[in-house]
Amino acid sequence: MPVEIRGLSYDYDQKTKFQKRALFDIGFTVRDGDFLGIVGHTGSGKSTLVTHFNALNRVQQGTVVVDGVDLSQKFDYKALRAKVGMVFQYPEYQLFDETVYKDVAFGPKNLGLDEREIAVRVEAAIRMVGLDYDAVKERSPFELSGGQMRRAAIAGVLAMRPEILILDEPTAGLDPRGKREVMRLIQGFRAMCKIIVMISHNMDEVAANCSRIIVMNEGRVYGDYAPEELFHNEELLSALRIDMPAVCTLTRRLNERGFSLPEDTLDEAVLLERLVGAVRAKRGGGHA
Repeated sequence: MPVEIRGLSYDYDQKTKFQKRALFDIGFTVRDGDFLGIVGHTGSGKSTLVTHFNALNRVQQGTVVVDGVDLSQKFDYKALRAKVGMVFQYPEYQLFDETVYKDVAFGPKNLGLDEREIAVRVEAAIRMVGLDYDAVKERSPFELSGGQMRRAAIAGVLAMRPEILILDEPTAGLDPRGKREVMRLIQGFRAMCKIIVMISHNMDEVAANCSRIIVMNEGRVYGDYAPEELFHNEELLSALRIDMPAVCTLTRRLNERGFSLPEDTLDEAVLLERLVGAVRAKRGGGHA
């Protein structure tokens, strides 16, 4: 179920003296199987763009087509939002019900599902995000830790069983361990979702997880890149004012200190394996 965007432009405060253009003639296609990263500085239009995918922002100019449905025309909102799930930045702020079960069940209930199907979806979603279903289902979501609250909020989106999952800064505010755990969860969702779209300022997460990257700048698409194409081009990164992932920086620093490591990896585990091999070679085959 691809997402096709053609000639999309959008103004805030339309037809007022405060009118300001946020998106300029955006055009690209998101294909089934894509894990798409969208990067760019604050104010570049990333969130404004992705909220068109489930019609939180209505199309003003251009077209957005989701699974063959033109969102610039009349369409079924409920059907669209069952297909396109969105996890906002700090999703735990959206928790509101008295128990975790009821909170996660809110979306499926709005789809008009029967109680048995709701129960199946709620339990599956809570387990999918790594929470102990029996331990948390009757607890208030506000009694959970920060990381658990985020997982519960994500479970509420997954219970809708979306085919497209949109994540806006999913690890914002988490400690390093929490960031790693959330990203592992998101990778696990690829089996369920045909498309994942992630907005992030964390280039390490983008490099390690995304299959494709859209770079936005001042409301425009600057480029559409493979991760290797973007992150191994220091001149391009500098021009875009995008940070180089830590794995690339570390590889270069090691090479400046006498190693000869290939600079083609974005995977920390691969870099570690190569480094261990290089150290052993320097020591004449001894243990590192």
